[in-house]
Amino acid sequence: VNLAGETEPGRRSEIIRRRLEFERDSAAFRARWAASTAALKAAVERARGLLPRLRLTDQARGRAAALAAEARAAGHRADLALCLAARAAAAFAQAQAAESADDAGGGELCEVQPDWVDRMAAHVVPARRRPPPRPASRPIEAVVVRQAAEADRLAEAFSLSGQPEKPPEPRDESPDPDQALTLTIYETAESFEIVSPKTRAEIGSRLRAGRRGSRETAKARGRAFKTTARRLGRPLSLSATLRAAAPRQAERRLGEEERLILKPADLREKVYRQKTGRLVVFVVDSSGSIGTLYRMEEAKAAALALLADAYRKRDRVALVAFYGREAQLLLPPTNSPDLAARLLAALPSGGKTPLAAALALTHQLLRTERARDPKLTPYVVLMTDGRPNVPLEPQAAPWPEVLRLAGLMAADPSLKFLLIDTDRGAYNEYKLTRELAERLGCPRINLEELREGRLERWLETA
Repeated sequence: VNLAGETEPGRRSEIIRRRLEFERDSAAFRARWAASTAALKAAVERARGLLPRLRLTDQARGRAAALAAEARAAGHRADLALCLAARAAAAFAQAQAAESADDAGGGELCEVQPDWVDRMAAHVVPARRRPPPRPASRPIEAVVVRQAAEADRLAEAFSLSGQPEKPPEPRDESPDPDQALTLTIYETAESFEIVSPKTRAEIGSRLRAGRRGSRETAKARGRAFKTTARRLGRPLSLSATLRAAAPRQAERRLGEEERLILKPADLREKVYRQKTGRLVVFVVDSSGSIGTLYRMEEAKAAALALLADAYRKRDRVALVAFYGREAQLLLPPTNSPDLAARLLAALPSGGKTPLAAALALTHQLLRTERARDPKLTPYVVLMTDGRPNVPLEPQAAPWPEVLRLAGLMAADPSLKFLLIDTDRGAYNEYKLTRELAERLGCPRINLEELREGRLERWLETA
């Protein structure tokens, strides 16, 4: 369900008025809306009674399947959710129109027509819509822009990133001010699927797709697994509270009547463990050197495969790209890998390799996310051919600067890394990505190994 704040001033004013009224006198507020709440509750109960009598027609099921197929939804959950939503909506509409379940058709079987499927499509289909597959790799567009206009064009192309649209000042050190930068958009190579083995935390009584693991949360969400005397407003554990109070009852009563005496120090709250995905930050090298020998097409295919795996695991993803002379946060952390896939498909290639800027931007992003959630364990997927040639500091050597930044990031034990070497050819083993992987303390695999779907070396460190 996509939720958004009200934009109409009158409705916003009414929301504020009701909230303040509730804070002044919550009991009176509840009493005022008790009748409408009771009517809504009765309608829901009648709808539950009507639900077994409703049957989807063949046309309605066919319409749900057609809408899900048109959206290229993965699996069959979209079809099923659409059918269940259509039945529920039809039952609730009949329940609202009837004073009791007996008035709504008695025990007769009712049919749910395709129009109910169409009404619910807007609530079900968009969340599972996937982009169409791209054909075999080939350059489809070459755009030549001047260095001074590069940031303007990219800000417009990636307006979905939510970043400020003010273009950064170009940092062209070329003596020729008319020197142009050629950007080429490459299509994605043939797609493939990564079958990543489950980590120990993901193996339970039943092997099933879902979030990677669970962790303690300060909210009352998930499953309670222990109790604590710390007070955070979570539900109380009756059994733990009684056990804490029992040894002190004799000294508390002191001749009073036989009754249980509780004190604030006895109260025990439930502590919950919640299933959670992880944050995966994709740092993609889109420089000119990647665009040769079909490496950019293969790199995009590999990134899309990793995004599909993140979707199955309910991970949040972020996308950082670097080319030209700077790095950009194309997509802040989001629960929509499909959005990252669309931005990745339109990512152009060209220019130099500002790897140091990409590491600095990634480190800044992770610091912000860790400040919001100190227990977060981010994963950084760095895709590069290891040829940095744009330093952060003027007159600095690019490669030592990259190694220094990598060492600073690797010093944080909560960060995990995977280095995907996007280079190809016989000289691949002699490049600097090996040293970069050692400095990050992470596995280093190439595109061919990733296409085979083998990620054990990475997951052993996860």
